Amino acid sequence: MANDKPNTVQVPDGLIDRTADLLFWNHEDGPCYFVPRSVRLSDGKRDKTKVATLVVGELLKECILRRIDRTENESEPIVAEKGQVVGVWVNAGLRDLIYCHGQKCFVYATGETRALKDGNEMKVMKLHTSDTERKLIPLETDFRKESKKARVPWERAARPVTPPKTGDDDDDTDIPF
Repeated sequence: MANDKPNTVQVPDGLIDRTADLLFWNHEDGPCYFVPRSVRLSDGKRDKTKVATLVVGELLKECILRRIDRTENESEPIVAEKGQVVGVWVNAGLRDLIYCHGQKCFVYATGETRALKDGNEMKVMKLHTSDTERKLIPLETDFRKESKKARVPWERAARPVTPPKTGDDDDDTDIPF
């Protein structure tokens, strides 16, 4: 038998709700000001062979976000407080966002659209950051199945670096005495 009675708890004053439920930024709800902390990769929604990149960060300012349920339905807008966890999907205008680890980032839609080669339109996004240094956000989780063959920057960063050859092969037979 399920417990239908809601749990009433008195939260002490001054605490920020940092529940781990991920809330998502929707460009239609206004700008988002946050600090990227990690990245999650998955298969694309429209094309499973393309990578979908979700940047997870911490809000720096109150923002309108949405919760997405398992059926991919968005909830009504929720006012999220500073400090809460936010998910921002990377699209064409926000590609540089993956190189903004630890920086203050302000993202928003300009209201403009651009025509794509396939006939669809893309919303134009803007990204403003607190620094010009390009620092790749750490990869938290890779959920990809069908888009595993697609190249992503984290694979290049994870490749071992081969040390340059010094000419010494530990074989002393080639030394003329």
